[in-house]
Amino acid sequence: MTYELVQIENRVGTLLYDYEHYVDENNNVKKCKSFVWRFVGFGRSCFAPTKEELIELVRKQIHEYQNDIILY
Repeated sequence: MTYELVQIENRVGTLLYDYEHYVDENNNVKKCKSFVWRFVGFGRSCFAPTKEELIELVRKQIHEYQNDIILY
């Protein structure tokens, strides 16, 4: 399995194309080939069908996290 280190805004994570497990609408565990992002150090992983969608999803999570910090 090969991956690349990617910096999105001020966060670093690993990006790879691999099988990711998910739970479908019938509570069955399945897997699909997708781009997977994992934050280095902390944070949850996420996945999307394309690299562009994944980068937007990661940016959204970063902004939500930053907004949560500001509220506290």
